Amino acid sequence: MTVANNKATSGNDIIFVSELTGLNKYIVNALAGSDRVIGTNTSELIDGGAGNDYLDGKGGIDVLLGSDGNDTILGGLGSDALSGGNGNDRLIGWGGGTNEIDLLNGEQGADTYVLGDATSAFYTSSRNNDYAEILNFQASDRIQLKGVANNYSLASVRSDVGIFTNNGTELIAVVENGLNRNTNLATDTRFVFV
Repeated sequence: MTVANNKATSGNDIIFVSELTGLNKYIVNALAGSDRVIGTNTSELIDGGAGNDYLDGKGGIDVLLGSDGNDTILGGLGSDALSGGNGNDRLIGWGGGTNEIDLLNGEQGADTYVLGDATSAFYTSSRNNDYAEILNFQASDRIQLKGVANNYSLASVRSDVGIFTNNGTELIAVVENGLNRNTNLATDTRFVFV
């Protein structure tokens, strides 16, 4: 595997990772500062470092690390792994594709897992073949969904809890820890509807 390593400064950086011929993996370490890092359609490992970062993996199978700070992390197309680190992070794995399985781990802080916005619900194109796997769900975390609570249901998936839409036929997320299938989505403040 050929790898390109890109390092930023310890200040506030804007980094556009550019595709180079023959490379199939990029590593970007943004260091400290509130950075904005935009990936490519190739796979990347992006570490935002300390600071309130905005990381966008674009396409490819990416690993995006927010590290310290209140970060916004977008996986983009492809099955990605997003980790917020310390801070109150916003994790958006879905990039509009099909058959995406994204791993989302907010880690420490009050994190928001975005599974939909005012325009559309995410992970609704491939039944049980595309969804977010939410790791380490805490009492202070939130799950954002499009619409209203009645559009969703909970059921057991493996030893975890699945969030379903379309009358229980479309899996959009599997939540590990911190949630049970009898949770009332309409009254539980961990669920935010837009």
